[in-house]
Formats: sequence, C-alpha cells, structure tokens
Amino acid sequence: MYYEEENLNEETVQEEAVPEEQLEEPKKPKKKKTAKKGTKKKTEPETEKLEETEVAEAVEEAVNEEPAAEEAPDMTTETVEKVPEENNQPEEDTCVELSEEIEEAEEMMNCPHCARQIPVRAKFCPYCGKTPDEKGVKQGGNKKKLIGLAAAALAVVLAIMLFAVPAIQKSNGYKKSLQLLEEGNYPEAAEGFRALEGYKDSDDYVVYCNALDSFAKGDLEKAVSRFESVGELADSKRYISYISALQNISWDSYDNDYAEAKRLFEEAEGLLDSEGMARYCEGILSYQNEKDSDAMNQLKAVLDEKAINDMYLTEAYDVTRFLSAKQLFDQDDYSGFDEFKDLASSGSRLVSDVASDYADYIEGKEYYEQELYYSAVSCFNRCKGFKDASDLAESCHRDRPGTGIVYRNTSSSSVSVTIYDTKDEDDMFIKIYDTNDNLVESLYIRDGASATAYFQGGSFRMAIAYGDYNYWYGPKEAFGSMGTYQRLLLTGNSEYYSFPSGNSFTLKFNVSNGNVDHKSSSYGDF
Repeated sequence: MYYEEENLNEETVQEEAVPEEQLEEPKKPKKKKTAKKGTKKKTEPETEKLEETEVAEAVEEAVNEEPAAEEAPDMTTETVEKVPEENNQPEEDTCVELSEEIEEAEEMMNCPHCARQIPVRAKFCPYCGKTPDEKGVKQGGNKKKLIGLAAAALAVVLAIMLFAVPAIQKSNGYKKSLQLLEEGNYPEAAEGFRALEGYKDSDDYVVYCNALDSFAKGDLEKAVSRFESVGELADSKRYISYISALQNISWDSYDNDYAEAKRLFEEAEGLLDSEGMARYCEGILSYQNEKDSDAMNQLKAVLDEKAINDMYLTEAYDVTRFLSAKQLFDQDDYSGFDEFKDLASSGSRLVSDVASDYADYIEGKEYYEQELYYSAVSCFNRCKGFKDASDLAESCHRDRPGTGIVYRNTSSSSVSVTIYDTKDEDDMFIKIYDTNDNLVESLYIRDGASATAYFQGGSFRMAIAYGDYNYWYGPKEAFGSMGTYQRLLLTGNSEYYSFPSGNSFTLKFNVSNGNVDHKSSSYGDF
C-alpha cells in the first residue's frame, strides 16, 4: 500500500523548519518476517469482517466529527525524525519501503486527523504530518476491541433492562391504579398501589383509596382519620371539609349548625355536590330564620337543579310543601291540614315536629267547634306552646251541670225512673237509648245525689259514666279518658229492659243491696 505525497509549500516549510543540527536521519521501522510467496493469508470469518467494518465505520464517523487542529503541531526533534530533510518529503525508496512495512505491520491504527492507516509506533502521520493522539484504533487489535465494544454495549443494554424495565412496569401499574381510582374501584386501586412497594406516592394512595372506600360506605369518622393521615394528597383536604359539613347537618341529629355546614361546603368547592349543598344550607337557614319567601325561592332552585343527594332533596321538598301549607294557614285557610298531617307522620326532621303542631292545632279547633271538648283538649295538649293552644286547652274543661236532666228529646212521659249515685267521690252521668240507639234522655248526678228520668214506656238501655268533675268535658264526651264507663244489665245479661207505661222504677247499683248489675265499657263505646 502506498501513501500519497503531500507537497508543502515553501512558506509552510519555512515556518515549521527546525535547525539542521537537531534533525536526525529518519530511522526505518524494523521489518518483520513476511509470509512466503504463494502462501495465502489466513482470513477470518465473514461475520467478523462485517462486524469489524461496522465498528470501523462507527469509529471513523466519530473521528471525522472531531474538529481539525487549527495550527500544525510543533515539529520537535521526535516528531520530525521521520521527515525527509529535503522539502519535508520522503524519498521514493523510503516511501516504498515504508509502505511495505505499513502493509506488513501487525499493529496498525487510524490517524485521528486523516483516518489513514499508520503504524501504532509512528510518532507522526506521514500523510498529514500531524501528531497522533490517543484516539487511534489499532488495526491488529480490531477483533479484540470489537469484542470489548460488544461486551460494553451489552452491559449498557443489560443495565438499561435491569433498571428501565421494572421502572416501566411500575409506571404502568401506577397509571392503571389511578384509572381504577378514578372509576371508583377503591379496593382494587388500593391493591394496585400496594403492589408498587413505595413507588412515588403509592403508599399514601393506598390510605387515600381506603379513605374513599370508608366514605362510600358511610363510615365518616374512619374516612376523616384516613384522609388526615395523607395530608395534602389529591382531594384529602376538601374531603375533610365536606365530611365535616355533613356531620354538622347529620340526618340523625336535631341540633344542626347549617351556617357552619355552609362554610365548610364552600371550602370543599368543586368536590362532589358541595356547591349545591352550600345553597341548600342557605335555604334551610332562611327557613329557620322565618324568612319564608327567601327559603321558598332558594330551595325551589335547589330542587330544579337536582344537584344534591336525594336525601337532602327530599328535605328541601318537604320544607317547600310545609311553607306552602303555612302560607294558607296564615290566611286562616285550614285547607293545608292534610299536608301538615302527612308531613307530621312521614316528613323529614326539619318539618315533622312543627307540621305536627299545625295539624293538631287545626284538628283541635275543628273538635272545639263541634263541642267535642275532650277530643279538642287532647289535640291542644299535644301542641302546647303553639299559638294559643294552651288557652284553648284550658277552655275545654267545662263547668259541671247541676244534678238533674241534661237532655230530653220529648216533653211527654209515662214512666219515671229514679237513679241513685252510689259511687263515692265521683259524679255520675247517664245516657238512656231506645232500641234504635237514639238518645232519649241524659242526666247528671253529683256525688251522693239522685235524679229521676221521665220517658215514654218501652224498651231501653242505659250507659253510665263516673268521673272527677274537674275533668268534665260536656255531655258529648263526659269525663273523657279520665272516667269509668259501664253498661247496666237490668235483666240477666241483656242491656235492654222493658219499662211499661204508667210505672215508676228505682235503680240502685254498686251497693250490696243493689237491684241491677253492670258490665264494663270503654270511653269510645259510651
């Protein structure tokens, strides 16, 4: 192999020339034994040649990318000892001889500047005249170097696989767990994060998923505890505010703080139905402060949006129903009674008690107008403190009448019946019915007295009531539930007795020498 001669102009030579006394005649590299003529050189397998070529090309590309030196190297004694003295060009014989030696040399390298093959021992490149550096690649050691390069590359790949593959797997597992969390599969998401073994914030996400699961199951206290343990992770802070707001308006509590709940729902803005719940609390506050018009408008807006939990929507609906019935009541229109009655029995906690008061008051007024004073007082006693219910209840206690006839449906009579009160400390009230259950006559007999009834002859039955006169509620309901009620048995077990016209009778009972018997009855059957 021959190299090309490179002419240096005189100006360059002049700049790089050194004193003649420092120049030595270039030493020829020692020849190594060459193969005998006709003997073929041993070739390596094709695959190895391909590998060598590919690596060589890669190295050559790397070398060619390096910038060429801006200035020629300093031609010291060592660097110029192989440069011919005349015109810095090697003589022809020397060039041929050097070329042969280069071809036959076992260890060659690429010049890092011109990429031509030069002996490893060369202290300068005979082609470009520049000093080699440590980036040269030995030709004779290419195979070993290829193996080294391959081993290094394999090590890099293995290192990448060792660290990158598990990292990719964990990254994919992390994304999958986040997806399960977003879909609401909290237990599965928790298991996914737990399997990541400390990857990123997966440990905290395990607790976060468990907190969401507790919240979904209604265990609010456990949910709050878990959310607090993960600090600022995801929506933990907002969930704590939201749950605290719910606890301030607990379904099981009658002592709720809707103002505080409204503030906490506003802190949790954007989470679940927090905005709708804040408006709901505002409407309930207006209702509690008797701002009926504001409450009605605010709660109707919440109902139209349907943006909150059904349980609280039901409460909002009940409140609007109550306010509508109350509006009629305030106008002395009691047509909302059925609405009050229904809300009292099945309405939400916000309206059930007050609706019951309205219903009892209206019903008591109706009984009062019908002179059913005991029924009325029962209603008024249930809603004591509501409007004038207490005063009305007191007026239901009627003044007892004097001993004698209280009621008669005829002025003619052919029979007289005298009845003695033999029940200690109690007054007596008697009702006489014909066979068609029509009331014929009633008598009031004070304690220890007697009274006589007059009526036409025929068959009749008698109902007796005893009671404390302080609990007299009028002839329609007598002593109410405070009295004792009986049916007289005049002949055997029959309640009816025949009173022939033109006769007088005397009745005594509840005494040892009494001539009639009785059986117990109830207030409702009187």
